[in-house]
Amino acid sequence: MTILAISQTKEKNFFIHRVCRGQTKVEMRPQPHRSPSFNLLYVIILDILLFCKPNAIMKKNMILIVGLGNPGKKYQKTWHNIGSRTVNEIAANFQFPIFNFQSIFNAKISKGIFKNQKIILAEPQTFMNNSGKAVKILYTKHKIQDTNLWIIHDDIDLPLGKIRIVKNRGSAGHKGAKSIIEELKTKDFIRFRIGIQPKTGKPKNVEKFVLQPFNKEEEKIVKEVIKKTAEAIEFSLKYSLEKAMSKFNK
Repeated sequence: MTILAISQTKEKNFFIHRVCRGQTKVEMRPQPHRSPSFNLLYVIILDILLFCKPNAIMKKNMILIVGLGNPGKKYQKTWHNIGSRTVNEIAANFQFPIFNFQSIFNAKISKGIFKNQKIILAEPQTFMNNSGKAVKILYTKHKIQDTNLWIIHDDIDLPLGKIRIVKNRGSAGHKGAKSIIEELKTKDFIRFRIGIQPKTGKPKNVEKFVLQPFNKEEEKIVKEVIKKTAEAIEFSLKYSLEKAMSKFNK
């Protein structure tokens, strides 16, 4: 590498650093001839667009969206796994990578960007009653703000097909939500509650009911409410949680 090339490389890196920090603005104007100096500037601009601009426009706070459930094929089509199925629906809608298991979090993870917002989708691989253990590690490791933690779970107190978006609420007896509240020592996070209560009313043995598979007719309703919840998540990210509450909490 020549002395001139070394000098240009140093100048380029320094320039990019200043732009990324907002100390220098870049303006591209048409050039009649591509001189060597123009070519250098062109390369610099490309580097900025590829590596700097996303960070400059990205919202700072990451959102962690967790779908609660129980691990294993045995529980895939049970009421308690609706939260887990919903984050998979979201990943597909947002065209995020396939979930992969990360042992450090004891969870399946998919990461991506939606509307300039960094998103982590997670499926804890603990059982429902210990959901808080996996959530706490993710929450702490990524320094998630309480209101940027969104939990999706089934709710026996809501009629099947209904959803409710709430924040700063108690667990209302839901073992997964209770575990998270106990582990994080706070309830000031967002919850997307998905109703699973049958038309006949709240079952006497709730713990047994939530582990039961649903029939074909119920499966259709489950698919619809999962789609609706995914839409509520997307709407919340595009606009705001408050607007989503007004629209979906009916």
